[in-house]
Amino acid sequence: MARRKFVLLSRIHRRLYDPANANMPFKPYLRGLCDEYLSASDATNIVCHVDSVEVSFDSDRTITLSLLILEILANSIKHAFDVGQAGVVQIRLEKTDPSQYLLTVQDNGRGTPPGFDVENSERLGMAILQGFARSMQGQLSVSTPEGGAGTTVRMSFPFTSAPGRRSVADNQQAI
Repeated sequence: MARRKFVLLSRIHRRLYDPANANMPFKPYLRGLCDEYLSASDATNIVCHVDSVEVSFDSDRTITLSLLILEILANSIKHAFDVGQAGVVQIRLEKTDPSQYLLTVQDNGRGTPPGFDVENSERLGMAILQGFARSMQGQLSVSTPEGGAGTTVRMSFPFTSAPGRRSVADNQQAI
């Protein structure tokens, strides 16, 4: 098991830091990342659907978004579904206005525990997600609909990147 996890992490690391993936369109990049993660983690019963606007991010933003999505995907596999249970994870990236993106990752699993509050959660996974959201100047929310089926994680974030870096919008205009 430990060897398999090491191989998974090294494959994902290679994909994240591969210069050939710099400025690659995000949708096919993310589709490949999800497929590789699900395959390597033996989650063959989970299906991942990816829908994204056409966009390419700089390598820092691509890596941060990838790690955030992989953390959510790992949490879905671990907490949302029983072993062997079929499930669906939907990942969507949309442009909500000229200066904002919205990333939505939704599963059809068992949902979050009643009273779950992402802002006050002491769970490591939530702290990691909050850190990634802050690094992207984003706002993170986690919700489960009435009735408790499925979890939805949303992060809105601006086009602009860290001070001194070009914005995503600038990168789009340069292409």
